[in-house]
Amino acid sequence: MDFYAGTGTTAQAVSELRKQGFDYKFILCTNNELNGEEKKLREQGLSEKEIQSHGIYQAVTYPRIKKVIQGYNNGKSEVDGLGGNLKYFKTSFVPADPADKNKIALTEKATEMLCVKEDIFESVKSTKQYKIFRNKKRYTGVVFNEQAIPRFKKAIAKIDGKFSVYIFFLGDDTFDKEFEDLKKKIKLSPIPEAILRIYRRIFK
Repeated sequence: MDFYAGTGTTAQAVSELRKQGFDYKFILCTNNELNGEEKKLREQGLSEKEIQSHGIYQAVTYPRIKKVIQGYNNGKSEVDGLGGNLKYFKTSFVPADPADKNKIALTEKATEMLCVKEDIFESVKSTKQYKIFRNKKRYTGVVFNEQAIPRFKKAIAKIDGKFSVYIFFLGDDTFDKEFEDLKKKIKLSPIPEAILRIYRRIFK
């Protein structure tokens, strides 16, 4: 993990090691710094979105990593890509007051973090009550409230594969009984405590 992504050198180094057979992954963080050009860009009448596109991440880091993974033409010849995949997320704050929109925002953002944890991003099914994702090896299910468990179980019964399942709940119930009939198919995983603390605060 590199908290100062810069131009993406860490990502390229890790990608080269992966090409050699090492099972490494990278996470880069950046504030998308503009090197003090904000005032100049605003004077030009650019929107906030356009201004952000001049930040180091969008202008340099992401394009570089994408080229490293997919390959590119250096002007003289084709350079083979190192392979792999790339996802990026923008962070933001979720207000702590218990409004419905904040509850929805929290569960959506938490779902993205659970996907990063599980290394699973491809959406299989998305509803207001639950979401299902997959990669080449397995599935992950995120259930937003216990009332949705029967509908979620009905959906995954039709899918052939192993599941990690996360359930948002204010109490301490592990829901083992509810999934007794599917215990060979799923593994119930706890929501990380860092997420639960905020969840409880908003949903109290």
